[in-house]
Amino acid sequence: MRYRPPTSACHINALIFDELVYGRFEKPARSYFSQVIARAKSRGVDAAVLGCTEIPLLVGDADSSLPTLDSTRILARAALREAVSGKELSGMIRKIATTSAIAGTAALLVSCAASQVGTAPVVPENLRPPAGQVLSLEAQATGVQIYECNASKTDPTRFEWVFKAPEADLFDSAGRKIGKHYAGPTWESNDESKVQGEVKARDDGPDANAIPWLLLNAKSPSGKGVFGQTQSIQRVRTVGGKAPAQGCSQEQAGKVARVPYKATYYFYAPRP
Repeated sequence: MRYRPPTSACHINALIFDELVYGRFEKPARSYFSQVIARAKSRGVDAAVLGCTEIPLLVGDADSSLPTLDSTRILARAALREAVSGKELSGMIRKIATTSAIAGTAALLVSCAASQVGTAPVVPENLRPPAGQVLSLEAQATGVQIYECNASKTDPTRFEWVFKAPEADLFDSAGRKIGKHYAGPTWESNDESKVQGEVKARDDGPDANAIPWLLLNAKSPSGKGVFGQTQSIQRVRTVGGKAPAQGCSQEQAGKVARVPYKATYYFYAPRP
């Protein structure tokens, strides 16, 4: 049985990318990993696979209630044996699989980035993030774009639908809710990190009936979680969300329209 602690994955991700990759090996982080492993043991797990290269720098057998398998060490030893023996690569892979399998059932400790980062989308050049930034998170949004019938700024006698705010839930690729999106615009994770965005560029996208694709500069990132290091945000693959096709009148002043929409958001952070 492979056990990936679902409620811990994003916090593990935050510890890796906010602390371990920067050489910070703190006691609270070590304690947290120990607790996750202990919970895995209570579920009948026999060993903990330390599936990210940074984790073994923090956690070892002395910190774990289960035997640990350092994936980097396993791969390095297998590569060395391959180099010495001259056998085919497939033989090395079999050795790695055999070495890993001796643990029977194992807890796989990896970051939630493994399932949430995804692959950067193909977008127009003006929507690409600056060099030096890498994809840190992909999130699917389902919700509404909120509009209000107000007087036009250029002609007070004319009324129109004015965009007010988004209101959406954010989901990972497995359909788990990981946060929310609201006025600001703001994206807030379940781990309490958050970031706001400011539009830098836009493209109409392939669907004339959907809101445009965007590139936003991040501002005011906060928290130690997945949004804490965000520098750029893309909104792509939009569905719906445009203001009502029917205009509004003075008699409808103040009326609110909540238009359903979907979109994929990509978040970029500094290259480690």
